[in-house]
Amino acid sequence: MPDSRLQYCYDHRCRVPYRDCDTHGLLRPRHLLDYFKTARVGALRSIGVRYRDLEDAGVLMPVVDADLSCHRPARYDDPLTIRVCIPDDASVRIPTTYTVCGPPPGGTVATGQVQVCFISAETRKPIRPPEPVRRAVHKAASSPHSAPPPCPT
Repeated sequence: MPDSRLQYCYDHRCRVPYRDCDTHGLLRPRHLLDYFKTARVGALRSIGVRYRDLEDAGVLMPVVDADLSCHRPARYDDPLTIRVCIPDDASVRIPTTYTVCGPPPGGTVATGQVQVCFISAETRKPIRPPEPVRRAVHKAASSPHSAPPPCPT
């Protein structure tokens, strides 16, 4: 069911590297969580928020919950598109959603959700997202853009 909240969606493209595959040339599902992180960091960077700058400012974003569903296999060297969506209304916790699309003719390889939490590096206690992060996500989520469906069939 589509989410009706304002959100910023970003498509990260990559290929399945050999090191992420089993002896049959299939992507090991555990690596999808790494792909999710790469897409999430890329999404933030695309709107002007560098994860490194957050860490330098004493803000960390650990994963507090993750959910992954595999729908079909991906193989070595397959091109993948990982769509990450970040809601505009997040507070201390941000539930980011993911759709992984395989090569044409398309189809969903996997879907998932990862919940990250903003914490102070010093106290290790939850904090609200820094104002520059809230502004950047709101601006990106509010911009008129028509994102096509992530996995054309």
